[in-house]
Amino acid sequence: MLKIGFTCSTEPQNFYLRTRYTRVFLECAKAAGYEDVVPYILPIVEDPKLIRMYAEELDGFLFTGGDDVDPASYGEEKLPECGDIELERDRFELALLKEVTELQKPVFGICRGIQIMNTFLGGTLWQDQPSQLGKTEHCTKDEQGHTHHPVKLAPGFLMDLVGAEEIMTNSYHHQSVKQPGEGVSCVAFSDGEIVEAIDFPELPFFRGVQWHPEVKPDEISQALFAQFLEAVKASKEA
Repeated sequence: MLKIGFTCSTEPQNFYLRTRYTRVFLECAKAAGYEDVVPYILPIVEDPKLIRMYAEELDGFLFTGGDDVDPASYGEEKLPECGDIELERDRFELALLKEVTELQKPVFGICRGIQIMNTFLGGTLWQDQPSQLGKTEHCTKDEQGHTHHPVKLAPGFLMDLVGAEEIMTNSYHHQSVKQPGEGVSCVAFSDGEIVEAIDFPELPFFRGVQWHPEVKPDEISQALFAQFLEAVKASKEA
């Protein structure tokens, strides 16, 4: 059995996670031959002992999308264009990343997930691409009405995974990686400079993408989730 922890968002008196994360993840896991995957939605806690227990008891961690990361986390003042932030979630996820990376458990990030991972490694973020870079959110639509745009791949895990130099993805963000954290490798880009994927080769599996593979699952989504689960299985068996 592979136990996967999913981070969640907060609002007054509620924790929540969009159902597509676990639903699509489990569908992709089954398609890849993983029948024994169990998702755990992780309530946000402050107790370091409980956070350590999450890290010890679960086999892999998926850091999901959500509100903006607090710029104070990477040493900047909040700009007016920065969106809503979740301070409790920031503190929890940074603490969880510390515990998880010490144990070298596999980590995969989506959208906000890649941003908090880069922040954890000492990197910074563009707080608002339109005002800081003149880059609006990608708005080209495919036949189903989903955002749809090209991403250029640099040498790294994504190029190796898909065997191509360009892929099509979606986009639902106004923030992205600005200064990569120390040791972070940026392996995909859109609009020439927007970072779309990162890898941290110093750990067995610490990777994230800026788009949402769980929104429109395709062969690339399945390959990404399968690769993550392969790393989880290998880590558990080591």
